[in-house]
Amino acid sequence: MILLLKQRRWHCSNPDCLYEVNESFRFVNKGRRTTNATDMLIVEAYRNLLETSASIAKRFHMPDTYVHEIFDRHVKLDRLPLTDAISIDEVHLDMDDDCKYALVIQDFHTGDPIDLLRSRRTSVTEPYFVSIPATERNQVKYLISDMYNPYIAYVEKYFPNAVPVVDSFHVIQWITRSIDNYIRQLLKKYRQRDREYQDKLSYEQQRPVSLPPSDEVYLLQKYRWLH
Repeated sequence: MILLLKQRRWHCSNPDCLYEVNESFRFVNKGRRTTNATDMLIVEAYRNLLETSASIAKRFHMPDTYVHEIFDRHVKLDRLPLTDAISIDEVHLDMDDDCKYALVIQDFHTGDPIDLLRSRRTSVTEPYFVSIPATERNQVKYLISDMYNPYIAYVEKYFPNAVPVVDSFHVIQWITRSIDNYIRQLLKKYRQRDREYQDKLSYEQQRPVSLPPSDEVYLLQKYRWLH
């Protein structure tokens, strides 16, 4: 609903006074184009996990940055203390060019979130980590992350008593990817060999020859299932 609000103004006609006063309204603050209740409606909209800042901003005809400001103004989410082992990862948001990936900090032991930063960019993360007292950061012994170099560099920059640890999921993923690449190279090699042999037989017999897959090709194609 759109309200057209007309504000009255009074001024004293006495030339020696010229006092002026504007009419005030309790449901809307000075200089605002939205009612005070709108802020609460926006905060309430964030309860729906399927909503995004962009969708909420579109519904209330506001910039998404302003919707963020309203949420931060009314919702206080204090950072939990750092533990001796913390996990660093990102979640894809793609809200704008500066907020494509939010940074998630978790307690490695419990999996509970410690904090969430709107972006993993250095302009956001550096002031954040520096603001944490050095005594608290020095208690961190392990920083678990994927193989993203900026995350690994956090140890040297912010956690001098910690060691970087690549989490097992990404280690297994890296090993599996390496094995897959090697299998594909072998498969390509043996297919080329079989194709050349088939062409040779076709040439010698002066007719098209079709051969079944060789044992090597069959095993390489089925290696995951056979394993």
